[in-house]
Amino acid sequence: RVVGVLMDVSERKRNEAERQQLQSLLHQRVEQEQALNRVVRAVRQSLDLSAIFATATAEITQLLQAERTTIGQYLPDHKCWQVLAEYPQNPNPPTTLGLETPESRNPAIVLSRQFQALEMIQADEINPEVGQRLPGTWLVIPINFNGTTLGILTIFMTQQDYPWAEEQVELAQALADQLAIAIHQSELYHQVQALNTDLECQVQERTAQLQQSLDFEALLKRITDKVRDSLDEEQILQTAVQELALTLGADSCDSGIYNADRTTSTVQYEYAPALAPAQGTEHPINGSPFPGIYQKLLQGEHCQFCFIGENLCRPSLKQATVLTCPIFDNQGVLGDLWLFRSSQPIFDSMEIRLVQQVANQCAIALRQSRLYQTSQSQVQELERLNQVKDDFLSTVSHELRSPMANIKMATQMLELQLTHTGILDIAEKSPIQRYFQILKEECQRETQLINDLLDLARLDANTEPLTLTLISLKLWIEQISSAFTGRIQQQQQQLKLEVPEDLDLETDASYLERLLTELLHNACKYTPAGETIILSAKRIPDLQPGSIPAQSLNPEAWLQLCVSNSGVEIPAVECDRIFDKFYRIPNNDPWKHGGTGLGLALVKKLTEHLGGRIRVESSCQQTTFILELRIFAS
Repeated sequence: RVVGVLMDVSERKRNEAERQQLQSLLHQRVEQEQALNRVVRAVRQSLDLSAIFATATAEITQLLQAERTTIGQYLPDHKCWQVLAEYPQNPNPPTTLGLETPESRNPAIVLSRQFQALEMIQADEINPEVGQRLPGTWLVIPINFNGTTLGILTIFMTQQDYPWAEEQVELAQALADQLAIAIHQSELYHQVQALNTDLECQVQERTAQLQQSLDFEALLKRITDKVRDSLDEEQILQTAVQELALTLGADSCDSGIYNADRTTSTVQYEYAPALAPAQGTEHPINGSPFPGIYQKLLQGEHCQFCFIGENLCRPSLKQATVLTCPIFDNQGVLGDLWLFRSSQPIFDSMEIRLVQQVANQCAIALRQSRLYQTSQSQVQELERLNQVKDDFLSTVSHELRSPMANIKMATQMLELQLTHTGILDIAEKSPIQRYFQILKEECQRETQLINDLLDLARLDANTEPLTLTLISLKLWIEQISSAFTGRIQQQQQQLKLEVPEDLDLETDASYLERLLTELLHNACKYTPAGETIILSAKRIPDLQPGSIPAQSLNPEAWLQLCVSNSGVEIPAVECDRIFDKFYRIPNNDPWKHGGTGLGLALVKKLTEHLGGRIRVESSCQQTTFILELRIFAS
């Protein structure tokens, strides 16, 4: 027997076929996704469009098993599409790389620029030349980004009227989208690179400008320092033209000085190491071959121009750029600066500004130098007149000394005769006695004036050596001050001595006596009644800078003598002038003592002759003359 089971497996076979078809589709999808991921990775890992296009065309060709894949770019200047990259499946195909397709003859590409994907486009519809070499069907996908067409992706199949599957079109569209991102990223990258390059160029340019500014500032500082530190016109201007020529790379830099009438300009200073010298050359201003240039210079304006042909200023330079700038101040134009440059372009704004600043410094230098020369001439003339005056006073003093000695001797003889006859024994207020007393006082005053003048002349000559003597200062000062006791009591003043017992001094006693006598006489003369005169002495360290080297300071190197009186004050502006010859403080003699203004001048000369120093301090109705003498050399 045969027992059989009959079953209908059509449904199962159909399901199995559908499953196999789905697995095939799924496998195809996986491969497509992998290819898409490889393209995406290539896009993300590289900004080189050539590498990205090569990867994309190869992957698409292999994935879709196409004959050829190309990527084109639109050239707006030529109004055509150009193939930038291709990947052929056939190892020896006719190439389309670099091929240009005019836009006007290709309606398919026009449609692609309208963001439409085109299928089943015959090759001859894209390009007749391509149609002859590559007959078949093309899939044209626009590469768009944010509404802008960046390129075109074309996939070629050799089969005529090839049926493009929807999945193939979608995959090509996805790859085109990734290519759009890549192209946009690359453009952004190149824009950034261009911006970075431009920024780097700007930084370098700014750095060069900053360095140039620093160099110019250093040059200006050097010239300014020379202007401030020196009054030698030649040295300052010669340095200025040399520094300008070297800094600006000029073949020559000249400085012309105008005459007083501003009719001629003479080249006084120049720096032109490789050119024939032009120093001393005189150029007319009014009849100059460049009247417009000098007209600008006289108005205080700079001028830049070019020499072509004969150069009257520098004949050896046949062609040169010239910058000329006036040297002027508020009192007018003093001269000008000329710079010649043959191998470099025109002078820029920074260089012109530098030359103008240097010209301003040169104007300051010229004006200062000329003022200094004028003041020196005046000082020399004043010194000459002062010497003439001193010589005259010395001569007059010598000439008057003998007559005054005779007058004094005659007065003494007259006093003996009048005393012998008893005329002077009459009442104290008799006219004869009063007249005779006036005669004696005026004779003594004139004799003292003559002696002071002769002493000053002798001290100025500095021909008499010092006669050094060791004195005990306390006993010696008591002896000197005792001569003023009667006068101080008569004027109701007080005298205090503050001198240590063990203070000795080796000096010329006669000069020091004359010095202290003058100071005490001056104190008695101007101290009001009831006020005090103090004469003090003490040892002090040498604290004044510059007097002796710092390493030689000795704490007991100097003796300080002070003559101080209360009740009187000298204005601060007069403290330095009271030691000048014949100078008296205006309206500062309320007691009408009179005087010649030679006492303190003689005090200063005596102090300098003894190798000391003297100053006066006056404030709060207290005036102190401070005399400092060296006790022994350090």
